[in-house]
Amino acid sequence: MLRYAAEGLLIRAGEAVDRIDKAPSTFVDDHPELELRKLKDARNVTAHGFDIVDAVIVWAILSTHVPVVTARVRGVLAQP
Repeated sequence: MLRYAAEGLLIRAGEAVDRIDKAPSTFVDDHPELELRKLKDARNVTAHGFDIVDAVIVWAILSTHVPVVTARVRGVLAQP
């Protein structure tokens, strides 16, 4: 159950990036250092490549990479 919850979180995070990317905003393009497209790519693999998803990799993305990206995004948004 935890595995599916983790996959669901990754899918939602990637979907959020996809929606930001499709909006009139250029936030994703303006900040390539945030590597948001990688999160979107991870979402696509998780959502569509269910037979190749590695739970260890999903957990590493959520526990290591997502907190780093979150902190970077908060830093960018905090700039005047």
